[in-house]
Amino acid sequence: ESKPMTEAEEEAWEYEYYGITIKTTKMVLVIDVSESMGPDKNPNAAWNPRPSPSGSDPVKDRANGKEEARSFESKIQLAKYELITTILQMPENTRFLISMFGGRQAFVWPEGDMMMATPEGKNKAVDRILSQKLALGTPLIEGLEVGWKNPEVDTIFCLSDGQPFHSRVMDPNEVVRQAVAQCTGARKITVN
Repeated sequence: ESKPMTEAEEEAWEYEYYGITIKTTKMVLVIDVSESMGPDKNPNAAWNPRPSPSGSDPVKDRANGKEEARSFESKIQLAKYELITTILQMPENTRFLISMFGGRQAFVWPEGDMMMATPEGKNKAVDRILSQKLALGTPLIEGLEVGWKNPEVDTIFCLSDGQPFHSRVMDPNEVVRQAVAQCTGARKITVN
């Protein structure tokens, strides 16, 4: 069971996900794994970072404790890097879920109860992130629902690069409206 942090623990503990300070021990990390997150075949596209000079994979390097490789070939590679970095920094009393949405559905990991951020839990999460493949479709609302339907979650971090596609709700403004409606009720879930 996750216990609230004392004020001293909260002051000593601080980490980030994409530059956003995390101040919770019960969260869901929602990540877009649609094909638009992959390498772009158009050299004139907006996302075209330089490849890693060493040829190494910065995501796997980070998962193995190496921090020097920071050049990314795709948005999903950067997203996985940030997700792994965040998970590896979590205090052990943190409980979390990962909701990866792509294709026509959201894939929740782990299934069932939230994962404790123990060393074993972190390693399992990293393995799951590294194995995730891209899929055609951006079912954004389905990914977010994982957070607001879980009674333990008090914070949702969502990362997506695109417009909903193959989703129950296709209008991005309607996705935001539904998220606000679901997360500002009695539970007051923070959405980033």
